[in-house]
Amino acid sequence: MLVGSVKTNLGHSEAVSGITSIIKVVLALERGVIPPTIGITNLNPSLKLNERNIKIVQATTLWPKSNIRRAGVNSFGYGGANAHAILEAPLLSMAHNDNASSESARVEKSAFILPFSAYSKESLIGRVDDMFLNNVSEKSLPSLAYTLGSRRSNFPIRGYIITKTNIFTKYLHSSNLRTLNDDSAIPVLPISFVFTGQGAQWPSMGRDLMHEFPVFRQTITDLNSALAILPDPPSWSLSGELTRFVLCRKTENS
Repeated sequence: MLVGSVKTNLGHSEAVSGITSIIKVVLALERGVIPPTIGITNLNPSLKLNERNIKIVQATTLWPKSNIRRAGVNSFGYGGANAHAILEAPLLSMAHNDNASSESARVEKSAFILPFSAYSKESLIGRVDDMFLNNVSEKSLPSLAYTLGSRRSNFPIRGYIITKTNIFTKYLHSSNLRTLNDDSAIPVLPISFVFTGQGAQWPSMGRDLMHEFPVFRQTITDLNSALAILPDPPSWSLSGELTRFVLCRKTENS
């Protein structure tokens, strides 16, 4: 696995660190060339790069020969947001000239996941059977897989069908629908409020939560009790800080 970083090219880009990495990767996918991660003098032996089959790209490198160009962009972003995006060269969409026939053959051999979701198991089965009755063309299978995966709302009860173009009509039936063993609905998870520790706070932040949500208010009360029994307890309380008003005095120069 070839690994690189955009930080050595542009430095700390903070809130746009993710998009700068995506731009770099898209250009690498288009040109078939992986730019180096500059400035590396020593590699940490604790990383065990050879053992784990990982290579840090330190010189301009041609993209490895493969049917698919694919890269992952990992960003631990400004404010504590973590995200990972997987990018793939659009070879299927951009096939032309001599490559057209080979790309068409690859589509015919490729397997596709058709995801379905609904509010109940009965409705889920009905969605699949309705699509079967609509006589969807095999030629539209890639578009159908894309639409079901990216242009449909996700409901609690979910399932999927794996199929290929040459067996499409045979497999597009609810009897081939794969679901979880537990047919019960996915429970609604409780709401969590997360406050970052990187300067995104403001005076009286969270005061409305104290007034509106008993569970939040009780949590702050419990935390106050925990602070109070410390060997060197603070002179302030969490509830006091959250509920106090901060007056901003206008100065002559403001």
